[in-house]
Amino acid sequence: MSRPMSRWIARGVLSLTCVGLLGCGAQAFEPQFRERAEPEITLALRALAEVESPAPGAPLVVLTTATGLRAVSLEDGVERWAVEADVQTSPILAGEHVVATEGGTIVGRRLSDGERVFDAGAGRLLGAESDGERVVMSIAEGPETSPRGRLVLADAGGARWSHELQMPIGVAAVAEDLVIVPWATQRVSFLQAEDGVERARLRFSDRVVGRAWTAGGRTMIGQHDVVLVGPELEDEREIVGWQPQARPLPGQPPFLADGYTPVAAPDGAANRVRLVWTPVPGEPVTARDGVLYFLFYRQIFALESDRDEARWVRVLPRDVVGAEPVEGGLWIVDAQGRGSLLAAADGRVLREVELGGATVAAALRAPPASGEPTEEARPPLVEQLLEAARLDDNRLGGGRGLAARLLGGFSEAEVTGHLVELCANRASPEPARQAACEALATRTTGPAHVRAALSHHGSFLAGRSSPPVGPLARAAASMSLRAVVPLLLRHLADPSTPNAELPVMLTALADMGATEAAPEIDRFVRLYHASADAQLAQAVVAGALALRRLDARRGDALLAHLAGDPFTPDALEGAIARAVAADEATASQAAAAAEREAQRAERRARTVDRQAARAPARSDDRPERIDAGITERVFDGSDRALRRCLEGEAASLRISMVVDGDGEIGTVAVSPSESQGCVEPIVRRLRFPETRLGLREQVVHRVRR
Repeated sequence: MSRPMSRWIARGVLSLTCVGLLGCGAQAFEPQFRERAEPEITLALRALAEVESPAPGAPLVVLTTATGLRAVSLEDGVERWAVEADVQTSPILAGEHVVATEGGTIVGRRLSDGERVFDAGAGRLLGAESDGERVVMSIAEGPETSPRGRLVLADAGGARWSHELQMPIGVAAVAEDLVIVPWATQRVSFLQAEDGVERARLRFSDRVVGRAWTAGGRTMIGQHDVVLVGPELEDEREIVGWQPQARPLPGQPPFLADGYTPVAAPDGAANRVRLVWTPVPGEPVTARDGVLYFLFYRQIFALESDRDEARWVRVLPRDVVGAEPVEGGLWIVDAQGRGSLLAAADGRVLREVELGGATVAAALRAPPASGEPTEEARPPLVEQLLEAARLDDNRLGGGRGLAARLLGGFSEAEVTGHLVELCANRASPEPARQAACEALATRTTGPAHVRAALSHHGSFLAGRSSPPVGPLARAAASMSLRAVVPLLLRHLADPSTPNAELPVMLTALADMGATEAAPEIDRFVRLYHASADAQLAQAVVAGALALRRLDARRGDALLAHLAGDPFTPDALEGAIARAVAADEATASQAAAAAEREAQRAERRARTVDRQAARAPARSDDRPERIDAGITERVFDGSDRALRRCLEGEAASLRISMVVDGDGEIGTVAVSPSESQGCVEPIVRRLRFPETRLGLREQVVHRVRR
């Protein structure tokens, strides 16, 4: 049977089975609609498991300029059309249409000629998706703090129907004659595309859904992760979502744009700082070419999707205002109106096309990468990162910091020297310098660079600033570089050393176990304990703690001296007392944790001994590992008590445990966290069976209302 025919049969069955069922009238998003009603939900999910992808149109880019919109061919740079308009949102390409807010009205234009073919009224545009013919637009209205949603479906003949919601709506998609609508953060409704009648609904208890879209012949939904739409959604426990490797990024843009946040203005920061990538359906979903592209104004970082590393970095003369990942590469448009295709593998330019003038924002329909690079091989990745970190552009402080952090992932000794240079540049924006200093502080290679940097001192007359003593001291501690202790002590006595660097340096001396530093630290604290300088007071506190760790007798004598000295400020004395108490508490907790681990190790050893003592012929009925059946049996009889722990509107509890090989439960984490205090005592009374492998395992149990 052909796919189009099967689709129409499925649609007919879907319509016929709605007769007499609640929620199958001409309305949608009604509160009384039955969730996961059968057979409608099964039919909808099966219909969307494999969708027809519209044929790709001619490569095109729609540019937002100071005066309106322009459409230009990506093949030859020839302008196809131009219109004057007050464009207030970045353009969205949806099938054969471009959608944007113009003069307060959400407008759809034909891509072929720019003709205005439908209006969706006023409101804050959230997104638009298309199946090639129809366009579904999601719109927010009312107060930004408690928005209402509006959904509009249109085609070349104009708007066909709309729905208003009293709750927020996410970005909807249309496929297989169904409109997939995320709303109220955890609900997804399936509407008949012909008339907007709701046919089925899902509600999730432990995930946020803000967007729906189609790619590669599959329908997907997600927000914090990506989930394929198909029969597996019938049982929420079977859902496996995908998300890329988490990592800190400047501005921390989401890997999926928030479906409940309006589309940014053409010149908005959200268009200049963002992640762009294309999902590839599979088990699990992956990113095309295994890469996410992070755009930070005029920097591009090609980030590996499965690990916190960069594949390549590129610095451009002008900001990137539009980008579209394609198979084998990334198409970009810069603010001067130049289109470029960069290779996914190494960032080299494969194609360039002039698009005709200054551009504020751009939306692309781009072809796959092809052709040979137009430039020679690029420098090694370390040099690419160093170039990005050294940029003399304070606006790019966050991107420079990211480059420095990624640079710290390389173990080569010369990288330590580069990080010393970047950390020592006190004229750099704080994010850039801080990232370089953090990366420097954790280095374990390149001791010669640390020693060389510490051999220099600041000089006002020579116009030379002090080296970054704090991060260098931490690096020395990481390297166990006791040979630099005399150099550090000279910086401790040098008035040109910034006071802010001193606490870190003193702590690092204690971390190194540099007992030879104790007399100088004692002298430093006694000399400066009466200072009114706040940063110097922090250094005095750090010095007192360091001295106690290096020489307890001398440290206690120092504390007694400070307590009896009338020049010791009350605030300083209190700060030292609190710091000492916290230090002792930390040491006590560490000792208790070590004792618990020793007890676990002893129990594991006894388990192994018992296993070895058993006769070889004796059968071992212990399970090899803990499985779902064992977990259900352990919790049998406790679920009723656990259900009483559900608070508010929470529909379920997720209990995550670490179970030792002897069956003892260690760490317990509960979601939602509000139920932790109620759930944990119940779980602690349970015990799992001893396993043959004797391994520590992660076990998850769910409790539903």
